[in-house]
Amino acid sequence: MKRPRSNNAAPILDEMPPEQRNQIHRWVLALDSVGSPIQKSLERVADQMRCSVGTARRKYYDYRNSRDWRVLVNYAALPYENQNHKMFRDWWRNLCFEHKSVKAAYRTFLKFFNSNAPIPGMPSRRRPGVVPSGFGYDSLIRHAPTPFERRVFARVREQRRWSSLQLPEAERFSDQLSQLSRKELVRLIHERERRFSGSDLGLWRQGVSNRLRVLLARCRNRVFVREAREFADWLLCHGALKLFEGSEKLDVERLFEEILRLCPA
Repeated sequence: MKRPRSNNAAPILDEMPPEQRNQIHRWVLALDSVGSPIQKSLERVADQMRCSVGTARRKYYDYRNSRDWRVLVNYAALPYENQNHKMFRDWWRNLCFEHKSVKAAYRTFLKFFNSNAPIPGMPSRRRPGVVPSGFGYDSLIRHAPTPFERRVFARVREQRRWSSLQLPEAERFSDQLSQLSRKELVRLIHERERRFSGSDLGLWRQGVSNRLRVLLARCRNRVFVREAREFADWLLCHGALKLFEGSEKLDVERLFEEILRLCPA
């Protein structure tokens, strides 16, 4: 998504993806803690947010002058709200599936573009040889299929050649999985990204609760105060308190508030 020309056209905070909202909250907390000397504070913020010092400095002065959270939005990471852009992105992913590499798919895209062939989501009138901003290789590679998706498609392509490439992408991907053998499915499951199960989440909650109790005991003895405050800020910025429920949530909130009281920022 491109940066809007006015704040009235900016996205609503509650409608943004959760990871973007958490990122904005982290930036606000980090920038509010900047003090003298400014340079050392910005270096600490850059290390905390995993960005360059120049980016931290730019966001700091933009936010200090405006006090508007919209200047902290990473618009490049927001999903497309334009239907034409979405149509082109789907067409581009299908083109990548039909080629062995993203570079080969991009060369085919340039052939379509220079010959003025119809491309979904792109304007019909365009200058040959002049690729519009946002359609270069560095931009399109971010929307290419993941290695996992390409491996699935490549293994299915070895078994048969698709007779119809005009199926919707979701139906074609589901059809690909149904063609795999049991051994291949097991291999893909092991290669796929690991996710938390219910038992993993329970162990994580127990670990966080125990850690808060240990840090609270240390804070009462006036040791490891900074470590306790940083851990509490991390839980707050990432919205981790929402993962607790019932009496366990009340217990964690009590520990959290006690640490904040004993460890002022």
